[in-house]
Parts: sequence; structure tokens; C-alpha cells
Amino acid sequence: MKKFMPSLLLVVFLGGLWYAWSQDFFKKQKPLEQAKALVQVDVQEVQSFSIENKDQPVIELIRNDDGWSMAKPSAAPLNPNLTEGWIDSFNLLTQERAVDEHASDLAKFGLAEPSSVYRVSLSDGTTKEVRIGSATPVEGYVYVQLNDSPVVYQVNASSITALNKRPLDFVETNPVKFDYDRVKSISFNWKDRKWELVKTEGDKPSVESKWKMDGKEIEGAEAVQILERVRSMDTEQMPKPALEAAVKAVDWTMEIVETIDGKDLKSTYEARPDEHAAWVIRQGGEWAYAIPASFAEELAGLGTPKSGGSGG
Repeated sequence: MKKFMPSLLLVVFLGGLWYAWSQDFFKKQKPLEQAKALVQVDVQEVQSFSIENKDQPVIELIRNDDGWSMAKPSAAPLNPNLTEGWIDSFNLLTQERAVDEHASDLAKFGLAEPSSVYRVSLSDGTTKEVRIGSATPVEGYVYVQLNDSPVVYQVNASSITALNKRPLDFVETNPVKFDYDRVKSISFNWKDRKWELVKTEGDKPSVESKWKMDGKEIEGAEAVQILERVRSMDTEQMPKPALEAAVKAVDWTMEIVETIDGKDLKSTYEARPDEHAAWVIRQGGEWAYAIPASFAEELAGLGTPKSGGSGG
């Protein structure tokens, strides 16, 4: 048996060598084809963009001298970071490959009547459109075509999702604005429940300062938790003009005093409830924000200090 061992090993070696060669192990591997940019625009040249989805209202945002405004479906206060973030997502679209270089039958790609159209208008008068068709046989991809090309591309569906926004996704949703370290005091008044939070060391950051809640001293960390809860009043509805909500009676009020450039500036917020929600309006502000009416109870509960302290 031993005298056949070298021959057996040689056969095994040659067999392995043949298998490796048949599987292209010794051939230079081709680099994976990288995804290519689908469309590119200069953010500063964008004058407007729109989102058109079947069976949904068109969303259109327009750049003007004061920044961005929502033209459709209705005017609303916008968050500029969210607006330009959408344009960044538009520029990040990539195509995996061209499925058809000269597509004539768009229906078979779901592009005769696109499910979505994302349109960007530029300052030179040109537009860039990304039209979304049906899903490809490859899971996780969709057919896409541009307005200025007959080519149909295969595009990762997850990148398209980043463009598929609701009107609320562009909106500033928080009715109460303040800088934590500038807050000098906050007072709240609802029915027979009221409280006042006062910063007692104005030269220190809020988290390091001592505070008083209705005369009882509390630590800065607890005060900041209260400030954070006040700032958490995000709406889940589209804001509406303040004049439309101002006809309702005031349910609760909140006054926030901030020290800015050595001067004390006061902002007053009022909640005016209807049958569905409480609409929070800053006096002199343009917009009303819907929050749950039950939030008043939570705000009132902030007036109970958690830490022990001395009266004053």
C-alpha cells in the first residue's frame, strides 16, 4: 500500500488542480461593476422640486429670497435642513445597469404611467425628472427612467424610498423654540395648576446651574429634563395658520423668558383646543401646531420636583 501512496497523492493533487482551473481560480477576477450616478444637480441651482405619487396630493417646494416655501399641497413652516436633505438624496441616486438602451414599450417597465415622478427645476430653466416604474425580477430593484433619456435603468428601491416623503416630512413640527442655556424662567398655567421654573445662576450653563421650581431648589440636570420635555411637543399634523386656531378659547398658557445679548425677551404660548387636539400658538406667530390635548396634564405634572431641596 505504501508504494502506491505517492501515486495516489499525485492523482489527488492533479485532480484538485484541474478543478481549480475549471472554476477560474487562476484567472484574474474582474472587478465588481460599481453603481453609477443616475442624476446630478447643483443644490444652489435648484429653484423648486416636486413629488408626485399616484393617488396622493402633489408636494411642491419653491426656493425664494427668504429660503424655501411649500407651494403644494398648502403653505407650511419648513425645516430648511430637511428640504435640502431631500436634494442630497436626489443626487445620491445610482443605477446598477441599463436594462434597455432605447425603450419603446414603456408599459412593460411600468413607466407608461409611472407610480412616482420626482422633478427638480433648475435656475437655467431645465428640469430633471426621475420616473419610477414597476419592480424588476431582481428583488429590491425597480425600473427607472429620466425625462431626457430613452434608457431604462435598474435602481435600488431603498434609495427611492429616501425621496418618497409626506408634506409633514419637510415641516418644522415643534411649536416651542428656545436655547437651553439662555432660558431664565418658564411659567405654566392651566386651570388651577401652575408652576414656575427659575434659573438662579444666570452665568452658568443650564445643566450646571441651580434652579428653583416654585421656590424649591432643584439641580440643573433635573431642570434640563423639564426643558427637554417642554421642547418635545412635536406635532403629527400639518400646522395651520394661527388665525384659524385663534377663534378657540385659551386652555393653557406658557411663558418663556430668555436672556439674549443682555436683554430679557419673553415668548408667550397659548393652547386653544378643538374636538381633536390642542393648537399651540406663539403670540405674534404665524402658525398653530396640533398636540394631544392630554399633553396639558403632562406639562402640569412637571411642576412636581423630584429632588429634595430647600425652600426659598
